[in-house]
Amino acid sequence: MYLAGKGGKASPAGLSAHNYGLAFDFVCDASPRPGVQPDWRESAYRVLGEESTKAGLVWGGRFGDSPHVQWPGYVSALQLKPLRVLVQQSSLADVWAHLDAERLSPKWRAANPKLAAELERLGF
Repeated sequence: MYLAGKGGKASPAGLSAHNYGLAFDFVCDASPRPGVQPDWRESAYRVLGEESTKAGLVWGGRFGDSPHVQWPGYVSALQLKPLRVLVQQSSLADVWAHLDAERLSPKWRAANPKLAAELERLGF
């Protein structure tokens, strides 16, 4: 879909939050017909934006990618660079261990109070 000029935007390899399991994309079905009829209009994702922002996540509609939602703090290529280095030097499991330790730190919780509260409510 990206090559056809439809859907979200692409990042260079290793510089997308998707590479680390920190982002995901939704698709709104524009029709009740069988099969998915993608609706890429920003308005179709307004509720997604409201709810993800309310939970403390980053909504891609802020930067022109309405179906996209991701973890805060790792939006730009510069912010993702330490994770890229970590996965190249060790493994994706070490990236997740790093993120888990970061999530439990008082500094992260203070910077992300909505998401910290939501994760606590869910038992994480």
